[in-house]
Amino acid sequence: MDDCFLSKIPLLNLQKKEQNYFANKVKEILELGKEQNKLQNKFINRINTNFKILKFGKKLKNFYLYNFVDFLIELEKVAYPIKKSSINNKKIKLTIRQQDEWEDYFLYYKDNLQKIVKDIESKKNNINNKIYKIYGLTKSEIELIEKF
Repeated sequence: MDDCFLSKIPLLNLQKKEQNYFANKVKEILELGKEQNKLQNKFINRINTNFKILKFGKKLKNFYLYNFVDFLIELEKVAYPIKKSSINNKKIKLTIRQQDEWEDYFLYYKDNLQKIVKDIESKKNNINNKIYKIYGLTKSEIELIEKF
């Protein structure tokens, strides 16, 4: 952004209580983000230890945004069984029993990650609403800001 533009934004002197509120909310969001990354990476690492993934696409990285069927379809597109002696060129196809095991595992991580993402969004909205209130923004001003 342009420095000239930023200099026109009025900065309010917040009381210590309000400063602490924002600092604590940001800390909470950062901690939740760390937990999100930890869970997401753990799931992805588990896939990598069980299958050879040649291309780790967006759907596999963000598996928690999709349902189990989408996950299976994506996995079958890019995963190969790991063989100690050599890489088999046949793509992976999980048995029904394996699908049951992976579905439980998938749903556990999906549910936990979605709770974290929802919590992060809620905390961000709380921060935004507090800022809107501090600056006395109207509904139309808030709508304009939230478009960006």
